[in-house]
Amino acid sequence: MIRPALATFAILAILSVSSFAGTSYAIVNNGAHTANSVSAYKLDTANGTLSFYGKVGTTGQSLGGGIVAVGQAITSDAHCLFAIDTQSNDIAAFASPSYKLVGKFSNSALSFNSDGGTIAVSPNGKFLYGAYTGTSNIGAWQVNTNCSLTFIAAYVPSVGADTYSGIGVSPNGSVLVVSAPDFEAAESFKVGSNGSLTDLGFVAFASVAACASTGCFPAALDFTKDSKIVVFGNSSGQPSVLTASLGTSGALTNPQLWDLSNSQNLIFSNAVFLSAGAYAGSGFLYVGMFGGVVTASFTESPLSITTTNSTVITNFAGGIASTGDTLVLTEPPQDLATFKINSDGSLTPVSTITDTAAGAVLWPTIYPNTR
Repeated sequence: MIRPALATFAILAILSVSSFAGTSYAIVNNGAHTANSVSAYKLDTANGTLSFYGKVGTTGQSLGGGIVAVGQAITSDAHCLFAIDTQSNDIAAFASPSYKLVGKFSNSALSFNSDGGTIAVSPNGKFLYGAYTGTSNIGAWQVNTNCSLTFIAAYVPSVGADTYSGIGVSPNGSVLVVSAPDFEAAESFKVGSNGSLTDLGFVAFASVAACASTGCFPAALDFTKDSKIVVFGNSSGQPSVLTASLGTSGALTNPQLWDLSNSQNLIFSNAVFLSAGAYAGSGFLYVGMFGGVVTASFTESPLSITTTNSTVITNFAGGIASTGDTLVLTEPPQDLATFKINSDGSLTPVSTITDTAAGAVLWPTIYPNTR
């Protein structure tokens, strides 16, 4: 009889580079308090349903909590998988083909707290960056060939110490952007050839006149394919998203607020995700708000974002991701749900599955990234 721990690894052994090809998976950090883990769900892109595929244990612990928190990351070739443990203050690393735990990596300059935390891996898979909510700083790590991590440095953006609720590396791999909601700002860093960061300064959304009444608090973020536009959620009482331009130097400029008033009166846009079309320049932008999702029409040039549809989803306050005509989202604390994206941008419920290992499912990552 295979012992449970070995059985877990055996299940995930087929999550190799070759098995991922042609198949989609939704991957989630389970955020469990006593024995954290990462689960993979097979996504049937033909009918939009999810089925449990397997899980691996981090051997760490999570504090749960946090809404804007991408707690896992996977390299584009599926060789390395990472997950944060917010209670034990580490990042667990797994390597294909077995996805056996390589190790847990931490540094005394970095810690998480109950606000969660978020990580992002560079497009070339060589570097990983984390937003550490306990120490209010950014941690930079080198990803080694065996998927272990080597600490590079810790950074505090010039705007000031914050929880940095959103973090991401531009598709061209040259710039790291972080959201600084307490300062109503976002900061960018130039990514060096060795993964080190050079601060390029911040853009202030507080300077936007339309932000004066209820504030503009950038949350999760996404980039256009050409690395020229960054879209941010806006955790304020107005239905809206924020954008900034990335210049050739990597500095953020031209802060703007885009009103997304909608028939369902949804507000607090924590999550944003550009569809494949919008990522390329024109298509749907999906905006996760408290209690539902707003679908917006997005055009990069000239930049335009307008409400198309809004869908009420009971208890929704988590993360979103899409592939093809399927939207995957999390309904805290334990459910993953899929929706069919109709031609007009409206959403039709397809299925819901309960992640029984979850303490606080927060945000799904879809692999492969087909955008």
